[in-house]
Order: sequence, then structure tokens, then C-alpha cells
Amino acid sequence: MNWDDSSTIHIFVVVLDKQLNEIRRVDYSESDSRYIGTANAIRFDDSGYGYIGGDYGIAKFDSSGTVVDVNKDVSNVMKIVCTSNAVYAFSSKNDNHWLYVLDKNLKILNKQLLSGNILGISGFGTGKVAFDGYNIYVVGNNIYNGSIRGVIYSLAIPTLMTTTVTHTLTQTATKTLTATDTVTSPITITITNTITLTKVETLTTTTTTYQTVREIETVMKTETVTLAALLSDVLYSALDLD
Repeated sequence: MNWDDSSTIHIFVVVLDKQLNEIRRVDYSESDSRYIGTANAIRFDDSGYGYIGGDYGIAKFDSSGTVVDVNKDVSNVMKIVCTSNAVYAFSSKNDNHWLYVLDKNLKILNKQLLSGNILGISGFGTGKVAFDGYNIYVVGNNIYNGSIRGVIYSLAIPTLMTTTVTHTLTQTATKTLTATDTVTSPITITITNTITLTKVETLTTTTTTYQTVREIETVMKTETVTLAALLSDVLYSALDLD
């Protein structure tokens, strides 16, 4: 972040190579609609996209430093972690601990007030979020009655389950032969329709540390997708040979 002679605030995205040589510098001033304020957090996904959290929103950047998406409905983003199918942003909005779950295009899928049962002023400092492939671990702070307390959250991440259903339809075509026809074996036509059924379970577990360690667990499960309906559609389309 920097200020120019007219007191305009700028945020810079600098792209470096592996030897830390500058490749490109992109300037986003506060007059730019994509400006998100002070950059508090950055994280990269497996595809090489970078996610930067700021005071006024969260932005997605490609490897050249160009903004791909911005969401300004998420403010005071202090920590970010990416999984294979989602972006988790931790916010200190309104002196509370908030979790925002976004898709890779920064559309909000869910949000949750983590510090609802904690008295006092809560916030997240800068720092990295730990993710072990199953759970997210994030540390915050809380001020109550003049005391500063640490707060640790453990969040169980939804498991993305993929089931592949294959249906094979075999039909034998026959033909009446004439004397001039060449006799061949009956023709067998095999039609294979393959669909991929994706079923997502949302499972969130929150563990909060007060002055002594105490666990609070909230489990929310959402199951969608009817396998029978999908299989029915597959069978119908497979039998429609016209």
C-alpha cells in the first residue's frame, strides 16, 4: 500500500519469479472499483490463483496479477485458506469472529458467526490458517473485562464424494438378406452412458477455547441429489435410440 502526491491510496500486486525478481507490478488505487483496501491475507489454490483479503473485500487474482473476481460483501478479511472446492475467509467484522465460505468465483455459499457465545471484543490478527486436509485450525483473540484471551477454532471440512454410475445397453440389430447380400454376423451395438454424480455433505464442527479449553460442536448436514432420479434420466436417454 502507498500514497501518491494527491493522498490517493494505492495497493500494489507484485509478481515475482522463483529468484524473487520482479516480473510485473499492478496498481489498484482507491478510485478503482476493484480496490479492497489494506491487504491483510493472501492464499493460493492448487490452480495457481491468488486470493487476497482486505478491509473492504476479497479479490481473486490470476498468475499475472490481474483481478479475476471481487466480492465486497465480505469485509475485514484477516485470514484465508483454500480447499479443493472452496475458499474460507475469516473476518473480524463488527468486532466478532466470522467465517465466510465462498466458491472459487467468490460467491458466498455460507457464513457463520463463530463468536456468538463469546462475550467481549473478538478479532483475528494476521497469520496463517492451518489445514490438514480434514480440519481447519484458526486462532483469534478476544478482549473481555480487560483481559486478552486466545480463541482456537477447529472446523471440520465437508467431504466431496464422487460416485460414477455406468449403464451399458446392448442391442442386436437384424436384417433380412437377399441373394445379392453378403452374409455377415449379426451386428451388436453397445451404447455406454456414464454420468458422474457428485454428492456434498456439509459438516461443520466448531471448537472454541476460552480461559480453559471447552468444546462446542455444531453439526449441520445438508444432503442433496437423488440418485434414483439421475439413473432414471440415464436409462431413458439410453433407450431413446432414434
